[in-house]
Amino acid sequence: MTANKLTSVDCESSPTKDVSSCDSICVEEDAQEIFFRKFLQALPIPALLIDRSGSVVFANQSCSQIGADFEDTSSSLFLGFFPSHCDTTRVHSLVEKVFADGKSRVGEALLEINQNRVRARLSFKLAKIGTRRLVLVFIDFTPDTKRRSQMEQLLRKNEQLYRQLVEEANDIVFQCNAHGYFTFVNPIAVKMTGYSEKELMGKHYLDLVHPEYRDDAARFYGAQLVEGLASTYYEFPFLTKKGEMIWVGQNVRLLVESGKVTGVQAICRDITERKRMEDALRESEKRFRAIFEGAEDYIFLKDKSFRYIDVNPAGQRLVGLSASEIIGRCYEDLFGPEDAAYLRDLDTRVLQGQSIEEEHTVKINGIPRVLFETRAPLRDDLGEIIGVLVIARDITDRTRVDVSADPEEQYPSEAMQKTLKSARLAAEGNITLLLLGESGSGKDHLARYIHKNSDRANGPYFSINCAAIAPELAESELFGHEKGAFTGAYGRKRGLLELAEGGTLLLNEIGELSLPLQAKLLTFLDTRKFTRVGGEKVISVNARLIAATNRDLEQEVRKGRFREDLFYRINVMSIEIPPLRERREDIPLLVEQVLSKLLNELQIQTFPAIDPAAANALKRYDWPGNVRELRNVLERALILSHGKKIDLFALGLSDAESLPSREEKACFSISFPTDRSLNEMTQELKRFMVNEALRRSGGSRQGAATLLGISRHSLKHYMKTLGYDDE
Repeated sequence: MTANKLTSVDCESSPTKDVSSCDSICVEEDAQEIFFRKFLQALPIPALLIDRSGSVVFANQSCSQIGADFEDTSSSLFLGFFPSHCDTTRVHSLVEKVFADGKSRVGEALLEINQNRVRARLSFKLAKIGTRRLVLVFIDFTPDTKRRSQMEQLLRKNEQLYRQLVEEANDIVFQCNAHGYFTFVNPIAVKMTGYSEKELMGKHYLDLVHPEYRDDAARFYGAQLVEGLASTYYEFPFLTKKGEMIWVGQNVRLLVESGKVTGVQAICRDITERKRMEDALRESEKRFRAIFEGAEDYIFLKDKSFRYIDVNPAGQRLVGLSASEIIGRCYEDLFGPEDAAYLRDLDTRVLQGQSIEEEHTVKINGIPRVLFETRAPLRDDLGEIIGVLVIARDITDRTRVDVSADPEEQYPSEAMQKTLKSARLAAEGNITLLLLGESGSGKDHLARYIHKNSDRANGPYFSINCAAIAPELAESELFGHEKGAFTGAYGRKRGLLELAEGGTLLLNEIGELSLPLQAKLLTFLDTRKFTRVGGEKVISVNARLIAATNRDLEQEVRKGRFREDLFYRINVMSIEIPPLRERREDIPLLVEQVLSKLLNELQIQTFPAIDPAAANALKRYDWPGNVRELRNVLERALILSHGKKIDLFALGLSDAESLPSREEKACFSISFPTDRSLNEMTQELKRFMVNEALRRSGGSRQGAATLLGISRHSLKHYMKTLGYDDE
């Protein structure tokens, strides 16, 4: 017979349904048809697609086994392969039956191959490609049953592959015609949308898109069809049958046949959870930005190279530069070389995983500023350190108040000047100090003075009163603890020693520490290393230790209540602070300092006057509670005097020598000038007696009336007559 001219098409995409056991094969146009043809192309046996007229519309490469020419199929008829009229009639009948009822048929016929007649086994199946109905023909002309079995296994394997790719996929797969109506949907599309396959096949694609996004979807798809974009990616929300919204990411490609766009095919993945997370992230970013932009504290973000990557408006105002001028720069661009080196050292420790809180002074635009800063590692989603977070607060004004309240150099007493001289010498070194003095004499005050005058002034300063901490908690306060170290230890805590890194720690009333804790403290002083309670990691700390006590530690050593080795370890240099009674010359200055601080704390605007008698009483009093007692007395006097004049009785001192006796006599001299009448002199005497009574009663009208032997009402009348204010 004359060789038939058939066309073999190189193709791509995905197959459709069962090709070995089902009666018919349904293949959608273009993408899946291409994959289906590719599947047929891979078969080792001849496979053809024929239409109702018997014309061959596709033949695979294996058709060369039956002597076919693959150049043109426009005039190729399938029945031309059969030399026998009887076979031709039978084959034609089988094809018609398949077209009629869609059921598969099997038959045998003689084929003429290279002028030889060979009996072949023919399999006929209905194939639906889009709107077209074709018959798929498999030709097996070998009697080798083993090979036939292999072919059937290959068919089943390809069927399984198809099911995995399309029917059993976790993604929605659908096709629409050029008008946007569904022509194919896979099972997952039915499952996710809640519509049946039949319901979907009658719907327009836009019917599934959320109403708010339909215009956008129509515009995108329209643009793709008009511009002929082969493949694009969109994200739109679908509405399920129950009205629930699911976001899908869609890879959409055009379906083209004979150069004409016939529709689109989309593979859609549920991205609802990703969208929810993106929305949550945007909301979180929005909240962060609100805090970041509105915070009064200065916030700086740096990368691992210590270059600024972000700064909030407060930080921009601090350095006097805009964000664009700060971002990308380093310390050296904003601060002096000395400050930059110190800050670089801090941030290097942060990149190693430490969090640091400390107070230090830096020069910004040539002006010294005292900042309290918190530094912490900046981490990514995986917990990896990617930079440094710095939150700073300007405490320059607060520090200035402290400095003005502590003009140590101005103390006039010789005893205090001697103490301050020793303190300045101690500040120059880095030795452990022991401060001695009565309770309330100002040991904490002197320790701060030493810290401020040392090379650790830019570092943190911490103070702890060992007598105020329960013995079982003292170790945790000093050295910190790990999570679960004891009942109530719900998280890791850094101790004061660790927090004082680069600065100073005052251990006030060190004599109150337990002997076991004294031993651990001694080990730290010898090695500068310790472990947290319940921990194993050895921590090294560079902190200066100052000890203070009001006890006689030598006597405590003799009684076995204080370790002798620790006593000698902390007593490298000792400074004794004189009690207030031994430096009475300092009391007026101390009163001024304390009142300035109290006025700020109590928000009193006017500095009160002090009655001369009250000032003398303050100097005569012995002050067993020292400066602490002085502060308490002045605070009470401010409250009782309403921030006005402080008199003697507002002080409330209990020392009899500091108070005038209520029985003491008051003298009033009388002269007889020619220009004053008896009535005027009498009025003056009455005014003197009322003033004296009010002074002795501490301003109490009831007390003054009692001293004068009159009623409170009469006193009020006298005061009004004498011109006193109503108050």
